[in-house]
Amino acid sequence: MANLDHILQGFNAYVDGRSKLGFVEKLETPKIKKKTEKFRSGGMLAEKNHVMGYEVFPWKLSFNAFDPDVIRQAGLFAKNAVNLSFTAAFDGELNAQHTAHFLCRGKFTDLSGGTWEAGKKAMLDVEGSLDALKLTYDGKVVYDIDIDNDVYVVDGIDEYAWIRAAL
Repeated sequence: MANLDHILQGFNAYVDGRSKLGFVEKLETPKIKKKTEKFRSGGMLAEKNHVMGYEVFPWKLSFNAFDPDVIRQAGLFAKNAVNLSFTAAFDGELNAQHTAHFLCRGKFTDLSGGTWEAGKKAMLDVEGSLDALKLTYDGKVVYDIDIDNDVYVVDGIDEYAWIRAAL
């Protein structure tokens, strides 16, 4: 029988270094999707997809309170990206305990204050795209991707080093 493991028990968000403990209801982590291009040249039996990098890394965050501090971070012509970080506690059967740290940098692209109704919470939904993302789980780097600095590390292996060296 399989053990249930890696079950999220709680998490916290930090927006530009400010803790939002108790204010974040939901985080939609970035979708990591490879960008491919179909390729077929003379003599090939069929097309095949060739990986050309990654598509934009989108993410979403839902706050259970209308937070002007978060809204100020959006800045229409902001040149600097916002630093975001998330910490999480996971557990499982057989007393398993795990910690995760997700660090990222990006821009807010969508802000929605939703519908306001007296006596109800005023939600704030934020969406954006990331330029850098790093996931550490139980102290081990799962991936570290930084578009601006040409970093692409997966499971401790810098898979982009040879390209940086060539350029």
